[in-house]
Amino acid sequence: ESAGPEGALRGEARHWRAARSQVLPNMIPALDGVQAKLESGCQVIDVGCGDGIHCKLLADMGAASVVGVDLSNEFIDYAKEHNAAPGISYHAYNAADIPFVEKHSQELIFSNMAIHCCEDLQPVFTEIARTLSRDGTAVLVFNNYTVDPGYEHVFNTVCPVRLGPEDSTVIVQNIMRPRSEAFKCITAAKLQIMQEFEVLDRHANVSKDYEHHGHVHKHA
Repeated sequence: ESAGPEGALRGEARHWRAARSQVLPNMIPALDGVQAKLESGCQVIDVGCGDGIHCKLLADMGAASVVGVDLSNEFIDYAKEHNAAPGISYHAYNAADIPFVEKHSQELIFSNMAIHCCEDLQPVFTEIARTLSRDGTAVLVFNNYTVDPGYEHVFNTVCPVRLGPEDSTVIVQNIMRPRSEAFKCITAAKLQIMQEFEVLDRHANVSKDYEHHGHVHKHA
């Protein structure tokens, strides 16, 4: 079972729902000022919102409005059906171009495990910088990779990542990039890194069927 946009209706949502429901409750209290922003009723964008579970959680945590954006119509349809709530809107748009969101209008931008799927990172970070308010915060969770010496040639190629246990048939495709590439794009977008954490992700691992398994290492 190959998970892509249609994965929201099949295995991907099944394997991720329990794990993802803990991301925000565990992460937000550790981030300076973010919980206070939510409790004050801020405006939020969820970039790569998928099935909308985080949009619903952000609204439950106090956000006045949440805009969920995802390139997949299948995900957006699923989110509208299963994670609708007052103040939440869902839109099928490219994260690199969200024209209906005004410049510097969003006090919080959230993205969980979506940015690393984008073919070109720079426009995504540039759009985050455009829509984020001057005193806003972007909370971005994404994969990056290290490789063993001699395997640098696999950077910017696709790596299959298995979601769930070793016998899971749900595979998603990640573009393998070094941490430095994302940070270069962040700097170019004139965003400032305030806090950085390594996230231990036991629910997603490089597939053992991948020819370079054991020589590439996924981080989040």
